[in-house]
Amino acid sequence: MTYINLVPPLIYGELYHGIFVVTAMITTVTTISTITTIATVGLSSTISLATVFTLIVFLGTRELASSSHSRFYLRLAKAVSISIWTLATVFAIILAVKIAELL
Repeated sequence: MTYINLVPPLIYGELYHGIFVVTAMITTVTTISTITTIATVGLSSTISLATVFTLIVFLGTRELASSSHSRFYLRLAKAVSISIWTLATVFAIILAVKIAELL
């Protein structure tokens, strides 16, 4: 086996009829792909959880603000309603993607 000292990770392989065949690069690429996939799944789960939590908080805020007769709280309830529609749409998309993953 012939070794070539390049930048890390060390790339090594075999000389096959005068052609240097790389054997370590596949392992490196597979490892990087696996780590990237795990990080992406973790990030999407975190964003989904944050979206659902924010939606719950906004729904509670709107419910409490709309029960008051103060002009400020009624305006707050209207403003939060705009965000609720957006977050509800995102929640529906997350739900559809999760169901599609199961099927």
